[in-house]
Amino acid sequence: MKRGLLLCLLAVLVIGAPISEGIAKERPHTLRQKIQVLSARTVSVNFKDKDLSEIVRFLTEYTGVNIIVSPILTAQADDFDLSVTLRLNEVSVRQLLSIILDLKGLAAVHRHGVIMITTPRDARGKPFLRIYPIGDLTFKVRDFPGPNLMLRPAGSEGLEDMFGGVEEGKERAFADAEFIQDLILENTGKDTWEDDGVRVNVTERYIFVRTYGNVHREITRLLMLLRAYH
Repeated sequence: MKRGLLLCLLAVLVIGAPISEGIAKERPHTLRQKIQVLSARTVSVNFKDKDLSEIVRFLTEYTGVNIIVSPILTAQADDFDLSVTLRLNEVSVRQLLSIILDLKGLAAVHRHGVIMITTPRDARGKPFLRIYPIGDLTFKVRDFPGPNLMLRPAGSEGLEDMFGGVEEGKERAFADAEFIQDLILENTGKDTWEDDGVRVNVTERYIFVRTYGNVHREITRLLMLLRAYH
């Protein structure tokens, strides 16, 4: 009995809210439900060299949302500083996690029904292939000259030279495929294009990209912008 009371008091001192106040009666199942819970529950913290795994265990009990440190991050613990020194008043658990992830250079991903704290590279998942049609962007439009309807009086043949004659048709293109490829490489997938299994191949009408899901979303948005201004 005394030991249980002592643990509760320690939780108040270290975390800023008693565990018993935050235990959820039912654990949320969908990612949206979990985000709503993490956004709704607030906490005040005063961490000093607190291990990340201890923080995660408390937050799981406090919110009812299953949060774990991934085995991959645990295996690479020597490459990351997983001790947290942080003091915050009345922030949501979602804000708290975001701040910790930002400070430690980590990421979170929803896998197997739980939220995993892991390395940024592991959070990206495995690269996969997607084919992007770009023929509408690289299609070359020709301007065909219309009939010359200029009426000229007798002896005014020299006017054609004065007005520069009839303009010949010219090719106009938004960009060639290589230019679009360069835009993708420069504006999406920061620090990922050198990863194993990531590559880009281009033809006149298609771009073949093998990369991560979040980068594919960036590419899709970029191509939408190009089409909007095409």
